Amino acid sequence: MYINDGDVIDGYRIRSVPGYEELNYYRRGGRWGRIPHEHSHMQYLVVTKGSICIICGEETRVLVPGCASVIAPGVRHEIYSATSEGYEQIGANIFLSSDNKFGGLVDLLNKYIVTSAIFENASLQHRADEYISLLKNGSQLSAARAAAMINSSLLELLERLIYGRGAQTRFDEALSSYLDAYLADNLKVSAIADQFHMSVSQMERLTRTYFGMGVIALYNQKRLRRACILLNNGWQSVSEIAHQVGFSDAANFSNFFRKQIGLSPTNYRNRMLRRNEGAADERPETRHGV
Repeated sequence: MYINDGDVIDGYRIRSVPGYEELNYYRRGGRWGRIPHEHSHMQYLVVTKGSICIICGEETRVLVPGCASVIAPGVRHEIYSATSEGYEQIGANIFLSSDNKFGGLVDLLNKYIVTSAIFENASLQHRADEYISLLKNGSQLSAARAAAMINSSLLELLERLIYGRGAQTRFDEALSSYLDAYLADNLKVSAIADQFHMSVSQMERLTRTYFGMGVIALYNQKRLRRACILLNNGWQSVSEIAHQVGFSDAANFSNFFRKQIGLSPTNYRNRMLRRNEGAADERPETRHGV
């Protein structure tokens, strides 16, 4: 069945499979959103394009392509497009009544998804075109195949959850860890955005939402912090430190450092060395002549 709600909702859904409220594919615009609400069914979705925000309680999560959300019945939540580009999702709404067991799947969902769970790298993402094609066809056989894909995907996610491989890393944690790991690579915003499967504009908006600054400003902040730590350690040359924080030569690094700190790397190191030596002289053992 084809559905269209103006420019807000566009997609396909099937509502004829027992045990499911619907199997669905939705395309939603940048201004789409739903105020806090809850369902009588379990909601399962996988983001295939764009990004969304889901708020459950006091926790806000940003889902990018490949991320999946499973929300239990009766759990109040809010969902909306994270950027002006909108997003696309595939998934299903599942009734968890006692007579719909799906070979034990319902019992597992009831046991392990008490409120909500977020996963990354859901395998259903890689079969999105096939799933959408089945919904578009809409035949009884296509509906059964689409339902089987949902069940298989949920079982995979449950296995990851049960064996400790399931939780999604928050966007801010994932971005922070990624930047920390590649400080020496002089990263560009486009490369970072590609790593997170989103556009540069999406990456910039989300980074400002979480950190209050743009991607490069955050990256430079981390480079500067690492440089200060290395300079304070005192044993590496300025040139070596420059390469460790993504600069091709010491001159460019020194210009960057001086603009941020107001001192050259060498002067900063000397000042910190004097400060550390002064702090050592101030130890209680020294003051009391012990």
